[in-house]
Amino acid sequence: MRYRQPGYEDLTNFIDFSQRTFECCGAASSYEDWTKNKYFNCTPSNPSLEKCGVPYSCCLNSNTEQEIINTQCGYNTQRLSVVEANDKIYTVGCVEALLDEIKTKSYIVGVTVIMVAAFQITGIVLAYVLCREIENEKERYEHSSRARLN
Repeated sequence: MRYRQPGYEDLTNFIDFSQRTFECCGAASSYEDWTKNKYFNCTPSNPSLEKCGVPYSCCLNSNTEQEIINTQCGYNTQRLSVVEANDKIYTVGCVEALLDEIKTKSYIVGVTVIMVAAFQITGIVLAYVLCREIENEKERYEHSSRARLN
């Protein structure tokens, strides 16, 4: 995972934004996904001060509108049980949170798609009717032109 690595600042910002927006932590399964990151892994050889932690965007109170953001709020949370961690951070993985959000919004998306399709079909039908009327008018004009010549 390239979180916080030089050249991947946009990815870092996207991950932080996603975790705050969807109230999730980690990628696929849970906050423990962060152990795959070199800054947050729990191996004894990891010298990072954030070892066994999670990014601040996983914290329940990661409101960035505050003047001072507690960037250490996720400190050592990977060592906690899910029940204990649930009081400090979001424990659901972001893929699961995104799927839940899609399920919640699927009705709105479905209705929107049906409405757009209905407008498109109406436009197609009206264009066809207009083409037929133009052709009929063209035939009437040609017929009347022939009648005048004869």
